[in-house]
Amino acid sequence: MSTLSAVIVSTETAIERRELLGLPVAVRAIFSALDAGYETIEVLGNGAQELIELAARSGITTFTPPQIPRQGDYLIVRADALIASTLLTSLEPGDAICSEDGTRVAGRICLAPGDDPLGVLQNARPKPWTRDRYRFAIHLSDERAYNAAERLLLASMVKPSDGPVSRHFNRRISLTLTRLLVRLGVTPNQVTVIVALLGLAAAWLATYPTWLYQLAGAAFFQLHSIIDGCDGEIARLTRRFGKYGSFIDSAVDDLSNVGFFVALSIGVARALDVSWPLVTAGVTVFGYAGTAAIQYWFVNRATGRGDKTRFWESEQRALSRLTGVLNSLLRRDVFVALILFAVTVGLGPIAVAVFPLAAVGALAASILQVKRGR
Repeated sequence: MSTLSAVIVSTETAIERRELLGLPVAVRAIFSALDAGYETIEVLGNGAQELIELAARSGITTFTPPQIPRQGDYLIVRADALIASTLLTSLEPGDAICSEDGTRVAGRICLAPGDDPLGVLQNARPKPWTRDRYRFAIHLSDERAYNAAERLLLASMVKPSDGPVSRHFNRRISLTLTRLLVRLGVTPNQVTVIVALLGLAAAWLATYPTWLYQLAGAAFFQLHSIIDGCDGEIARLTRRFGKYGSFIDSAVDDLSNVGFFVALSIGVARALDVSWPLVTAGVTVFGYAGTAAIQYWFVNRATGRGDKTRFWESEQRALSRLTGVLNSLLRRDVFVALILFAVTVGLGPIAVAVFPLAAVGALAASILQVKRGR
């Protein structure tokens, strides 16, 4: 598919230049074509030069001069439409994607010399498709369509790998915050700093021996987990992918996790005036450090990036029912929520006792995953 060309057609409407969650609508159309594997991009229409300049500000420079006469197989995309790249990759020659208002917004078309791309697109056969959070096509013809596009774009930020707490609770809050933060121009790195500070505050509060302080610490830890999703959401929405962004994000998560586990162990030891929580804290640090080291090494070797969310990808296809339940319980979003619940009902010491078991279990599971991945 990389040998095919994509033609982005400007319809000379103001909506093409309007920002949609951090990027102009037309720039999103160009990114969709690039994400679908089309490396050669042409922009047509009277507004073409302005769209090229807008795209250049977002780092897109892979444009070619319009081919005249134009002949062959092309991907045609309207610049005033929001289209998921997954729909574009599914197109066969002669197919078109229709938005819900019936407008053909994209298609894989065979053009002859002198053909008007939009005119030929409007006569292409519609391809049936079903809308979900990862498959959408909207013609932004009015304010209602613009608002619908914004909602769908935010919904697409939910990852298939998200755990149940993240999918059904955390993302609902983080996406609302992300929508506001994008409009304010907040960057992913700035959010990462806020997340780190929340993690520090959670750990500091958890070291106190009183239940109320530990509860506040657990609540801050949960808030940390929620807002932790915002930096990735902003990065994906605005296409600000730093080379070390995923590594820094994962490192902040890991340091916050182990910091809170140790802090709550100290708080419980002070509250009960016993030393065993300090022993469990040491085992937890050992297990967590080993797990993190294995996962970073494995993922970096495989991808050259520090995105640990990809560590379990191959395992997800072969989990038994029991292993699947255990894996869900060890997911960060679930574990953080369980800690908040345990501290809320006065079971902080039980949570501290479970920390080393979870850490050693995660270490063992990581070692097995590495063996499977070889």
